[in-house]
Amino acid sequence: MMGPKIIVILVLVVLVGGIVFVARSGVFSKLGSLNLKSVFPLGGATTANSTSTSPKPQNSTTTKPNISTSTVATKTTSTVSSVVGHATIKPSDIPAGFTAEDMSPYFHQVRFNSVSTSKVSLAAKFSGPGAIDVTDWLIKANRGSQVVGTAINIYYPVGDNPEGDVYLSSSNVLNMYIGTNSVGPNLRLNKCIGYLKGSFQYNPSLPGGCPAPYSSKSDLSSFTGQCQNYITSLGSCQVPKSNVLLPQNDYACLAFIQNISYRSCFNTHAGDSNFLSNEWRMWVSGKFLDSKHDVVKLLDRNGKLVDLYSY
Repeated sequence: MMGPKIIVILVLVVLVGGIVFVARSGVFSKLGSLNLKSVFPLGGATTANSTSTSPKPQNSTTTKPNISTSTVATKTTSTVSSVVGHATIKPSDIPAGFTAEDMSPYFHQVRFNSVSTSKVSLAAKFSGPGAIDVTDWLIKANRGSQVVGTAINIYYPVGDNPEGDVYLSSSNVLNMYIGTNSVGPNLRLNKCIGYLKGSFQYNPSLPGGCPAPYSSKSDLSSFTGQCQNYITSLGSCQVPKSNVLLPQNDYACLAFIQNISYRSCFNTHAGDSNFLSNEWRMWVSGKFLDSKHDVVKLLDRNGKLVDLYSY
Protein backbone atom coordinates (compact mmCIF):
# COMPACT_ATOMS: atom_id res chain seq x y z
CA MET A 1 0.00 0.00 0.00
CA MET A 2 1.01 3.53 -0.75
CA GLY A 3 1.71 5.71 2.17
CA PRO A 4 0.00 9.07 2.84
CA LYS A 5 2.97 11.00 1.59
CA ILE A 6 2.92 9.26 -1.76
CA ILE A 7 -0.83 9.97 -2.21
CA VAL A 8 -0.33 13.67 -1.47
CA ILE A 9 2.50 13.85 -4.00
CA LEU A 10 0.37 12.19 -6.70
CA VAL A 11 -2.50 14.64 -6.07
CA LEU A 12 -0.17 17.62 -6.37
CA VAL A 13 1.27 16.26 -9.61
CA VAL A 14 -2.24 15.90 -11.09
CA LEU A 15 -3.26 19.44 -10.05
CA VAL A 16 -0.10 21.02 -11.47
CA GLY A 17 -0.51 19.13 -14.71
CA GLY A 18 -4.14 20.28 -15.02
CA ILE A 19 -3.20 23.92 -14.45
CA VAL A 20 -0.48 23.76 -17.10
CA PHE A 21 -2.91 22.21 -19.61
CA VAL A 22 -5.56 24.88 -19.00
CA ALA A 23 -3.05 27.72 -19.31
CA ARG A 24 -1.77 26.40 -22.64
CA SER A 25 -5.35 26.04 -24.03
CA GLY A 26 -6.15 29.81 -23.56
CA VAL A 27 -9.22 29.29 -21.44
CA PHE A 28 -8.21 32.06 -19.00
CA SER A 29 -7.89 34.64 -21.75
CA LYS A 30 -11.33 33.73 -23.11
CA LEU A 31 -12.87 34.05 -19.68
CA GLY A 32 -11.28 37.48 -19.27
CA SER A 33 -12.83 38.76 -22.48
CA LEU A 34 -16.37 37.67 -21.59
CA ASN A 35 -19.03 40.43 -20.96
CA LEU A 36 -20.33 39.33 -17.61
CA LYS A 37 -23.60 41.23 -18.20
CA SER A 38 -24.33 38.97 -21.14
CA VAL A 39 -23.60 35.94 -18.97
CA PHE A 40 -25.71 37.29 -16.11
CA PRO A 41 -28.52 39.27 -17.83
CA LEU A 42 -30.36 39.93 -14.57
CA GLY A 43 -27.46 42.01 -13.27
CA GLY A 44 -25.91 39.50 -10.97
CA ALA A 45 -22.42 40.52 -12.10
CA THR A 46 -22.90 44.31 -12.31
CA THR A 47 -20.96 46.71 -10.13
CA ALA A 48 -21.88 50.02 -8.53
CA ASN A 49 -20.14 52.10 -11.22
CA SER A 50 -21.48 50.19 -14.24
CA THR A 51 -23.21 52.21 -17.02
CA SER A 52 -26.60 51.56 -18.68
CA THR A 53 -26.70 49.66 -21.96
CA SER A 54 -30.33 50.49 -22.90
CA PRO A 55 -30.92 50.89 -26.68
CA LYS A 56 -30.84 54.38 -28.30
CA PRO A 57 -34.17 56.01 -29.08
CA GLN A 58 -35.41 55.66 -32.68
CA ASN A 59 -35.29 59.39 -33.25
CA SER A 60 -31.61 59.56 -32.43
CA THR A 61 -29.73 61.94 -34.71
CA THR A 62 -27.31 59.14 -35.54
CA THR A 63 -30.05 57.21 -37.38
CA LYS A 64 -32.11 60.15 -38.84
CA PRO A 65 -31.93 60.25 -42.65
CA ASN A 66 -30.48 63.39 -44.21
CA ILE A 67 -33.15 64.94 -46.49
CA SER A 68 -32.36 68.01 -48.57
CA THR A 69 -35.09 70.60 -47.96
CA SER A 70 -33.79 72.76 -50.80
CA THR A 71 -34.60 70.01 -53.29
CA VAL A 72 -38.17 69.77 -52.01
CA ALA A 73 -38.59 73.55 -52.17
CA THR A 74 -37.28 73.67 -55.73
CA LYS A 75 -39.77 71.06 -56.89
CA THR A 76 -42.64 72.89 -55.17
CA THR A 77 -41.94 76.27 -56.73
CA SER A 78 -40.84 75.29 -60.21
CA THR A 79 -42.43 72.06 -61.37
CA VAL A 80 -45.40 71.31 -59.11
CA SER A 81 -48.49 73.37 -58.27
CA SER A 82 -48.29 74.39 -54.63
CA VAL A 83 -51.42 74.27 -52.50
CA VAL A 84 -51.88 77.26 -50.20
CA GLY A 85 -54.86 76.85 -47.89
CA HIS A 86 -57.60 75.60 -50.19
CA ALA A 87 -56.44 77.44 -53.33
CA THR A 88 -54.17 75.71 -55.85
CA ILE A 89 -51.69 78.26 -57.18
CA LYS A 90 -49.45 77.51 -60.12
CA PRO A 91 -46.19 79.47 -60.23
CA SER A 92 -47.25 80.84 -63.63
CA ASP A 93 -50.41 82.32 -62.04
CA ILE A 94 -48.50 84.48 -59.56
CA PRO A 95 -48.53 88.12 -60.81
CA ALA A 96 -45.25 89.83 -61.54
CA GLY A 97 -43.75 91.45 -58.47
CA PHE A 98 -45.37 88.97 -56.09
CA THR A 99 -44.13 85.75 -54.51
CA ALA A 100 -45.89 82.60 -53.35
CA GLU A 101 -45.79 83.97 -49.80
CA ASP A 102 -47.83 87.00 -50.94
CA MET A 103 -50.72 84.86 -52.15
CA SER A 104 -53.94 84.43 -50.19
CA PRO A 105 -55.54 81.05 -49.47
CA TYR A 106 -58.47 82.51 -51.43
CA PHE A 107 -56.38 83.56 -54.44
CA HIS A 108 -58.68 83.82 -57.50
CA GLN A 109 -61.57 82.21 -55.58
CA VAL A 110 -62.94 85.75 -55.32
CA ARG A 111 -62.18 88.00 -58.29
CA PHE A 112 -62.90 91.49 -59.57
CA ASN A 113 -65.97 91.22 -61.78
CA SER A 114 -65.64 94.84 -62.88
CA VAL A 115 -63.94 98.01 -61.68
CA SER A 116 -64.89 101.64 -62.33
CA THR A 117 -64.84 104.89 -60.39
CA SER A 118 -68.52 104.42 -59.55
CA LYS A 119 -68.70 100.68 -58.85
CA VAL A 120 -66.48 97.78 -57.86
CA SER A 121 -67.93 94.32 -58.33
CA LEU A 122 -66.54 91.19 -56.65
CA ALA A 123 -67.59 87.70 -57.72
CA ALA A 124 -67.09 84.32 -56.07
CA LYS A 125 -65.31 82.07 -58.56
CA PHE A 126 -65.29 78.65 -56.97
CA SER A 127 -67.52 75.61 -57.24
CA GLY A 128 -69.02 73.47 -54.55
CA PRO A 129 -70.54 74.21 -51.15
CA GLY A 130 -69.34 76.71 -48.59
CA ALA A 131 -68.92 80.48 -48.55
CA ILE A 132 -66.07 82.96 -48.14
CA ASP A 133 -66.29 85.79 -45.61
CA VAL A 134 -65.07 88.93 -47.41
CA THR A 135 -65.88 91.48 -44.71
CA ASP A 136 -62.76 93.44 -43.63
CA TRP A 137 -60.96 92.60 -46.88
CA LEU A 138 -59.25 95.59 -48.45
CA ILE A 139 -59.65 97.00 -51.95
CA LYS A 140 -56.41 98.90 -52.38
CA ALA A 141 -55.70 101.26 -55.26
CA ASN A 142 -52.62 103.37 -55.99
CA ARG A 143 -53.84 106.39 -54.01
CA GLY A 144 -56.63 105.12 -51.84
CA SER A 145 -58.42 102.12 -50.45
CA GLN A 146 -61.77 100.86 -49.23
CA VAL A 147 -62.55 98.20 -46.63
CA VAL A 148 -65.32 95.74 -47.48
CA GLY A 149 -68.02 96.37 -44.90
CA THR A 150 -71.03 94.50 -43.55
CA ALA A 151 -74.52 93.92 -44.91
CA ILE A 152 -77.89 92.36 -44.06
CA ASN A 153 -78.25 88.84 -45.41
CA ILE A 154 -82.02 88.45 -44.88
CA TYR A 155 -84.03 91.62 -44.41
CA TYR A 156 -86.93 90.80 -42.09
CA PRO A 157 -90.14 92.85 -42.26
CA VAL A 158 -90.34 93.23 -38.46
CA GLY A 159 -87.74 93.57 -35.73
CA ASP A 160 -84.13 94.65 -35.94
CA ASN A 161 -82.01 93.92 -38.99
CA PRO A 162 -78.38 94.26 -37.89
CA GLU A 163 -75.72 94.06 -40.55
CA GLY A 164 -73.33 91.10 -40.46
CA ASP A 165 -70.35 89.75 -42.37
CA VAL A 166 -70.76 89.26 -46.12
CA TYR A 167 -70.39 85.59 -47.09
CA LEU A 168 -70.03 84.95 -50.80
CA SER A 169 -71.01 81.45 -51.86
CA SER A 170 -70.56 80.02 -55.34
CA SER A 171 -71.71 82.48 -58.05
CA ASN A 172 -72.50 85.25 -55.52
CA VAL A 173 -71.66 88.85 -56.45
CA LEU A 174 -70.97 91.87 -54.25
CA ASN A 175 -71.58 95.22 -55.94
CA MET A 176 -70.06 98.20 -54.14
CA TYR A 177 -71.41 101.56 -55.30
CA ILE A 178 -68.92 104.36 -54.74
CA GLY A 179 -69.53 108.01 -53.91
CA THR A 180 -73.32 107.84 -53.66
CA ASN A 181 -75.68 109.70 -51.34
CA SER A 182 -77.78 106.63 -50.65
CA VAL A 183 -79.64 106.30 -47.37
CA GLY A 184 -80.21 102.76 -46.18
CA PRO A 185 -78.38 99.65 -45.03
CA ASN A 186 -76.15 97.44 -47.13
CA LEU A 187 -78.10 94.31 -47.95
CA ARG A 188 -78.54 91.17 -49.98
CA LEU A 189 -81.28 91.30 -52.57
CA ASN A 190 -84.25 88.94 -52.51
CA LYS A 191 -87.49 88.31 -54.38
CA CYS A 192 -89.39 90.97 -52.45
CA ILE A 193 -86.69 93.59 -51.88
CA GLY A 194 -88.22 95.99 -54.43
CA TYR A 195 -91.03 96.78 -51.99
CA LEU A 196 -88.47 98.67 -49.88
CA LYS A 197 -87.99 101.36 -52.53
CA GLY A 198 -90.29 103.65 -50.59
CA SER A 199 -88.45 103.04 -47.32
CA PHE A 200 -84.86 103.73 -48.45
CA GLN A 201 -83.23 106.07 -50.93
CA TYR A 202 -80.69 104.16 -52.94
CA ASN A 203 -78.65 105.11 -55.99
CA PRO A 204 -79.08 103.00 -58.02
CA SER A 205 -82.53 102.14 -56.77
CA LEU A 206 -83.52 98.64 -55.71
CA PRO A 207 -84.58 96.34 -58.56
CA GLY A 208 -88.18 95.39 -59.26
CA GLY A 209 -89.41 91.99 -60.33
CA CYS A 210 -91.34 91.09 -57.19
CA PRO A 211 -93.82 88.21 -57.38
CA ALA A 212 -97.38 89.34 -58.14
CA PRO A 213 -99.56 89.69 -55.00
CA TYR A 214 -102.02 87.20 -56.52
CA SER A 215 -101.61 83.84 -58.22
CA SER A 216 -104.09 84.50 -61.01
CA LYS A 217 -106.82 86.98 -61.85
CA SER A 218 -109.37 84.49 -60.60
CA ASP A 219 -108.19 85.43 -57.08
CA LEU A 220 -109.67 88.90 -57.73
CA SER A 221 -112.94 87.83 -59.31
CA SER A 222 -115.05 88.58 -56.24
CA PHE A 223 -113.89 92.20 -56.08
CA THR A 224 -115.59 95.11 -57.80
CA GLY A 225 -114.44 95.87 -61.31
CA GLN A 226 -112.95 99.20 -60.19
CA CYS A 227 -110.92 97.44 -57.51
CA GLN A 228 -109.73 94.74 -59.91
CA ASN A 229 -108.57 97.36 -62.39
CA TYR A 230 -106.60 99.19 -59.71
CA ILE A 231 -104.85 96.04 -58.48
CA THR A 232 -103.85 94.91 -61.97
CA SER A 233 -102.58 98.42 -62.76
CA LEU A 234 -100.00 98.30 -59.98
CA GLY A 235 -96.43 97.88 -61.10
CA SER A 236 -94.15 95.18 -59.77
CA CYS A 237 -93.15 95.79 -56.13
CA GLN A 238 -95.49 98.81 -55.95
CA VAL A 239 -97.13 99.51 -52.62
CA PRO A 240 -100.74 100.81 -53.06
CA LYS A 241 -101.41 104.44 -52.18
CA SER A 242 -103.28 105.09 -48.98
CA ASN A 243 -105.65 107.69 -50.53
CA VAL A 244 -106.83 105.68 -53.55
CA LEU A 245 -110.53 106.11 -54.33
CA LEU A 246 -112.26 102.75 -54.26
CA PRO A 247 -115.76 101.55 -53.29
CA GLN A 248 -115.76 101.68 -49.52
CA ASN A 249 -118.19 98.79 -49.28
CA ASP A 250 -115.82 96.43 -51.09
CA TYR A 251 -114.27 95.34 -47.81
CA ALA A 252 -112.54 92.25 -49.17
CA CYS A 253 -110.83 94.33 -51.84
CA LEU A 254 -109.71 97.01 -49.37
CA ALA A 255 -108.27 94.33 -47.05
CA PHE A 256 -106.45 92.73 -49.98
CA ILE A 257 -104.91 96.04 -51.04
CA GLN A 258 -103.75 96.86 -47.54
CA ASN A 259 -101.93 93.52 -47.50
CA ILE A 260 -99.79 94.27 -50.57
CA SER A 261 -96.42 94.98 -48.97
CA TYR A 262 -92.93 93.70 -48.33
CA ARG A 263 -94.18 91.94 -45.22
CA SER A 264 -96.87 90.02 -47.10
CA CYS A 265 -94.49 89.12 -49.92
CA PHE A 266 -91.86 87.98 -47.42
CA ASN A 267 -94.33 85.82 -45.50
CA THR A 268 -95.48 84.20 -48.73
CA HIS A 269 -92.15 83.61 -50.45
CA ALA A 270 -89.40 83.51 -47.78
CA GLY A 271 -89.51 79.72 -47.92
CA ASP A 272 -88.88 79.59 -51.67
CA SER A 273 -85.61 77.94 -52.64
CA ASN A 274 -84.76 80.94 -54.84
CA PHE A 275 -85.93 83.63 -52.41
CA LEU A 276 -82.44 85.02 -51.82
CA SER A 277 -80.63 86.61 -54.74
CA ASN A 278 -77.00 85.96 -55.67
CA GLU A 279 -76.38 89.71 -55.45
CA TRP A 280 -75.27 91.70 -52.41
CA ARG A 281 -75.20 95.50 -52.51
CA MET A 282 -73.05 97.93 -50.56
CA TRP A 283 -72.78 101.72 -50.74
CA VAL A 284 -69.64 103.69 -49.83
CA SER A 285 -69.33 107.46 -49.74
CA GLY A 286 -65.69 108.18 -50.57
CA LYS A 287 -64.05 107.93 -53.99
CA PHE A 288 -60.69 106.15 -54.02
CA LEU A 289 -60.07 105.08 -57.65
CA ASP A 290 -58.24 107.03 -60.34
CA SER A 291 -60.54 108.05 -63.18
CA LYS A 292 -57.87 107.33 -65.84
CA HIS A 293 -55.62 104.43 -64.84
CA ASP A 294 -55.13 102.44 -61.67
CA VAL A 295 -53.87 99.16 -60.24
CA VAL A 296 -56.38 97.68 -57.82
CA LYS A 297 -55.56 94.86 -55.40
CA LEU A 298 -57.99 92.75 -53.42
CA LEU A 299 -56.34 91.76 -50.12
CA ASP A 300 -57.65 89.40 -47.45
CA ARG A 301 -57.59 90.12 -43.70
CA ASN A 302 -53.92 89.16 -43.53
CA GLY A 303 -52.92 91.46 -46.37
CA LYS A 304 -52.46 88.57 -48.82
CA LEU A 305 -53.32 89.00 -52.49
CA VAL A 306 -56.66 87.57 -53.63
CA ASP A 307 -56.92 89.29 -57.02
CA LEU A 308 -55.36 92.06 -59.09
CA TYR A 309 -57.00 94.38 -61.65
CA SER A 310 -55.40 97.02 -63.86
CA TYR A 311 -56.99 99.58 -66.16
